[in-house]
Amino acid sequence: MRDDFVEKQVEELTEKEVQYLIADYPWLINLDYEIIPELKNKGIEYQLTENKRADLILKDRKSGRPVIVEFKAVDFYRENIGQILEYRARILNEYSSENSKLKEIFQEQMFSPIMILVVPTCSAEARLACNLSGIEIYEYSKTVPEIIVPERRKTLDEFVSEVKDDNI
Repeated sequence: MRDDFVEKQVEELTEKEVQYLIADYPWLINLDYEIIPELKNKGIEYQLTENKRADLILKDRKSGRPVIVEFKAVDFYRENIGQILEYRARILNEYSSENSKLKEIFQEQMFSPIMILVVPTCSAEARLACNLSGIEIYEYSKTVPEIIVPERRKTLDEFVSEVKDDNI
């Protein structure tokens, strides 16, 4: 019964809800990812050229590389690969702009952005296609239930403490 409730909640999440969840807790994707307070709206719906918007721009605190995150409310489809590759090209294009906030923040690291697609579910073949294109896939139908069930909810400090004490 509880699993049905959680599954129903996950299916009802909108793309924006997942986007804001990850923007608030980027460590859900990777412990090294952080928001960029210097960007307008902390990198959410970041304006690129020709009125295109990347859903979220984060920073990898270890490498200093930009992280382009694209969210989808529907299961993965192959056009998602082209969309995120286009965003990568637009971000690379910003390097030639004199007033680019991204250039100021990332400098030379702009040339090697990390690309991530966050989708409800993804087949093994689609995951392979993304990996071959240098795109990471995260399925929130497998992650979000652990967060939205109140008795399983953790703070960042609790999560980090638990992982730190793990024998991995």
